[in-house]
Amino acid sequence: MSLEEFGLAPDLYDARTFDELMALNDEEGFVAMLFENYLTDAETKIQELKQILASSAALSHKDLCHKFREVAHSVKSCSLSSAARGVAKIFEKLQEMGDREDLTNADAMLLQGEQQFNRTKADYTRVIQMLQPE
Repeated sequence: MSLEEFGLAPDLYDARTFDELMALNDEEGFVAMLFENYLTDAETKIQELKQILASSAALSHKDLCHKFREVAHSVKSCSLSSAARGVAKIFEKLQEMGDREDLTNADAMLLQGEQQFNRTKADYTRVIQMLQPE
């Protein structure tokens, strides 16, 4: 099944990656499991990014930026592997902020990333339900 058949916006999801994932689906629900793991992992990492920003006084600026960059990179990477291009783009920008050691406006960008993730979570929850055997 394609992005369109699942009702997913092609500007927010990578069609080639999505098609490759769908080709791997089996009776055990491999793709549903992959999407469930992605949603859990990404949500945990987003909360971790919030905690990093909230604990800025506990770390040196350089350490804070490095840790922020690592976690943002993790969300970007798992999003790309799961075809969630819209989420990946935002977390790539957050990763770059960490690379530059400039987290100015990181809170606002993280909120935007969380909102996009929540949209993806709703979409992938629907995909998971559609993939369940009847």
